[in-house]
Amino acid sequence: MDRDRLARTPVRVTPKNRRRGAWKTGRQGKHKSQFYNILRVMGQTGLLLYSPVPQWLRCKRRRINRGSNCVLSLMKCRVGGCVLIGLPLIFSQSTVSKPQRPASQKDVNVHFTSPDGMFAFEYPKSLIKCEKDPKQENRWIPARSCEAYTPVCTDAASTKDAIVVCIAYPAETIIGTNFQAAAFSVSRLDAITADECLRVTEPHPATSHRKKVNGVTFDVFDVGGAAAGNWLAADAYRNFHQNTCYELDLRVAFVSMGAFDPGTVKEFDGEAVDRSLKSALDTFKFLK
Repeated sequence: MDRDRLARTPVRVTPKNRRRGAWKTGRQGKHKSQFYNILRVMGQTGLLLYSPVPQWLRCKRRRINRGSNCVLSLMKCRVGGCVLIGLPLIFSQSTVSKPQRPASQKDVNVHFTSPDGMFAFEYPKSLIKCEKDPKQENRWIPARSCEAYTPVCTDAASTKDAIVVCIAYPAETIIGTNFQAAAFSVSRLDAITADECLRVTEPHPATSHRKKVNGVTFDVFDVGGAAAGNWLAADAYRNFHQNTCYELDLRVAFVSMGAFDPGTVKEFDGEAVDRSLKSALDTFKFLK
């Protein structure tokens, strides 16, 4: 009986003053202390971040789900936030905040046609065409704009060699924010049937809504997520065209503001980045 009673009795593993000093959250429950200890035994360090969904992303999701306009000043997040667990991150970006200078929408557009002549689109000259890094497999350059903790030049399932073209937002224009990278890309997948093309299981099973791009209907999947304090806002547009599965991706990678000390960085303008990349998506068309 004594053994059963001891098994049910919670044990304080970490002293209160150490927890209060390290996490700056005041009094912690005993069950949290045990949880930190478990992570330590596993050879990891727990990093708890209060990470509410950014306002621009909530607005975007609401427009998709309800088909209505969104007034940011009136938005209320139904979910207070989420707890993310992972490894501490080391960031190379500057902590000096600078005002965001969005990629200009008045730039002369660049026309892109796929090597096989199957599709084409236009994108602002201020955006960057990413190229495969000849020295590192599955890496894109320039890395400052084309790479992130969660890849932006990829399809929903991270299929090897599926990317035909990847256009990135110039990250150097928003240094000093929690922005990592963002890109619009077009992939050609191996699906051999329409049903297989519209089956998205990575990174998680997803349902879709339909949207037309220049008269062509695409099934759009929300394939974003969060891990280790890193967020990914991502939509995958799929269409089975002439026995080939095409995926158009809009992906924006950024760091939770909770990962930084207050006042060291600014939150980037997600709507401006999304709008700039979507201007390329909106011009996409099949040529055959």
